[in-house]
Amino acid sequence: MLAANKAVHSDGSVHLHGVALTAASGDDGVHAEDALRIDAGRVTITGSNEGLEAAHIAVAGGTASVTSSDDGVNGSGESEGDSEGGGGGEQVGDFDVTVSGGTLIINADGDGLDSNGTASITGGTVVVNGPTERNNGALDVNGAFTISGGILIAAGSSGMPVAPGTDSTQAWLSATLASTVPAGTTLYVTDANGKPLATFVTSKDMQNLVYSSSTLTKDGKYTIYSGGKASGTSTGGLSASGTLGSAKKLTTVTAGVAPEGGFGGRRPGR
Repeated sequence: MLAANKAVHSDGSVHLHGVALTAASGDDGVHAEDALRIDAGRVTITGSNEGLEAAHIAVAGGTASVTSSDDGVNGSGESEGDSEGGGGGEQVGDFDVTVSGGTLIINADGDGLDSNGTASITGGTVVVNGPTERNNGALDVNGAFTISGGILIAAGSSGMPVAPGTDSTQAWLSATLASTVPAGTTLYVTDANGKPLATFVTSKDMQNLVYSSSTLTKDGKYTIYSGGKASGTSTGGLSASGTLGSAKKLTTVTAGVAPEGGFGGRRPGR
């Protein structure tokens, strides 16, 4: 499906269950004024301004792959909400993005996973190949952002890094690297014993990496390496396995601790 405007649009809600949808749009790939839910099937947005947009977005199953020139997944709408919560005094509206299952792959030139309200990940796999421009981020959440299950890996610019909140029940890490890592680089997250926990091949230049899975322990020390070789099935760059070989150490971070400067100062998402 090729659309000049929105490929799929509803003034109410959109529920995709078992459908095989491939679309490209000059505006939104799939837009709902109220709720957008994906339970099963495969949704592929090959090109768009914003990939998936609705006030309430839920991915519970299936596979959704989104390519966008602006925000990849955008929980937003008409209401402005109130000003409580969120970094940098941003307004938090009655919007939410939740992932409880399935696979969500985002390749965005704007913010990757963006909610003008809250966001939560309780299961599934979320892979974000975010922007290279410093005025956007792989993740952008105005309100509470929690993770309690599943896998999250998000790579993007270092200008405005965002990660899950410290009240998340699953550990996470955020690594802002000393210099830009070029596209096509294999990155590893390893534990204190040097065991690779995640292997990720960058699709764009990046400088910030956020990772969370059940293999992490809060306050544990983890090291990011570059080099080596990825192998096995790739999910948006997240590979099944890899070999460190002569990979170079980039940084060591502590899980569940925000980088210096915190995550505030985000502009409201669009």
